[in-house]
Amino acid sequence: APNEVTSVCVTITFPANPDMPEVVHDRPVAIIGGVFAGDVEEGMKEMQPLRELGTVLFDMSGPTPFTAVQSGFDPLFPRNALRAYWKSLYMQELSDDVIDVIAGRALDRPAPLTLVNTFHMGGAIADVDAEDTAFAERDAPYMISIDGMWTEPGDDAANIEWVRSAFGRLEPYGNGSVYLNFTGRADEAPSAGVDSAFGRNLLRLAELKAEYDPENFFRLNANITPAK
Repeated sequence: APNEVTSVCVTITFPANPDMPEVVHDRPVAIIGGVFAGDVEEGMKEMQPLRELGTVLFDMSGPTPFTAVQSGFDPLFPRNALRAYWKSLYMQELSDDVIDVIAGRALDRPAPLTLVNTFHMGGAIADVDAEDTAFAERDAPYMISIDGMWTEPGDDAANIEWVRSAFGRLEPYGNGSVYLNFTGRADEAPSAGVDSAFGRNLLRLAELKAEYDPENFFRLNANITPAK
C-alpha cells in the first residue's frame, strides 16, 4: 500500500448500538479499518481490498472528515465508564504462529469491549530515522495491542491477568519494543517500558529532562528520569 494508507484489524464484541445495523449487535466481529489521506477516488480504489475481506457484515467506507475518523469509535467507549489495562508490542512479521495466538486471544476475550488489535505500521513511519525524533520504533511493520476494558471494579484482577497472559503469549514473537501509549499501569512503576520504547534516544531525553524538569515534576506517565 502507498504511504497514504493506514490500516488496522480490531476484534470486539459490538454492543447493541441503535446507530449500528442489528446484524452486529452483541456479536464478536473483526473491524477492518483503514484511512487513505489523499484524493478520494484514488483512496476508494486503494482501500477496496480491505472492504472485501472475510464475511462483510456492513461497510461504512467513504469520504470522511479527519475529525470524524478520530471520533468514530467514541460512542463505544464512554468516558469515565470503563476500567482499562492495555499492553502492546511490535512485531517484525505476522507469522502463522503469531496469527494463531492473535486469533486465539480474540476468540477468548474476557469482556465484550476488550480489544485485540493488529496495526499495520511501516510506510511513512519508516521513512524517518530512529534517532531523528523521540519516537524510536521506525522499523517494525506491525504492532499488536491487547486492550483490556471492563466495567466492574471487582473484575480488575481477572482482566488484568488476562491481558498480561495474552501479552506473555505474544512477547516471544516481538522485537522487544513497546508502544507507551498502549502500556497498562497497575502495580508497575511509571518508568515501565520506557527504556525499550525510547531505545538509544532515552539518554538524550534524560538530558533534556534534566535541563527543563530537573526535579522530575512531570513523572506520572511513562516517566523519563532526569539525567544526573
